[in-house]
Amino acid sequence: GDARRFTGPIDCLKQVVRTLGVRRGLYRGWTLTALCRMSNWAYFGTYELCRKQLGLTSGSSGGRSLAQSIGASVLCGAAAGFSYWLSCYPLDVIKNRLQ
Repeated sequence: GDARRFTGPIDCLKQVVRTLGVRRGLYRGWTLTALCRMSNWAYFGTYELCRKQLGLTSGSSGGRSLAQSIGASVLCGAAAGFSYWLSCYPLDVIKNRLQ
């Protein structure tokens, strides 16, 4: 059957700290998590660069119709999302394998 390893969250915490220590037990993968979350620059930087390249500035449509402006914003958002995951995903895979 299923043998329970921990009797609850406090027991889990105690056993992890006892066997692995605070640093290795509780903070394993923390550095990679922090680096991955700091890669937000890739999202916002790409989004703003794309908007600038398409001639969209804050509060203006750059002489485009509403549909064109929305399409350009969607395109910039897609490029930003792609850029973010490209910068973050490899670190996330490594972090998950460590944990």
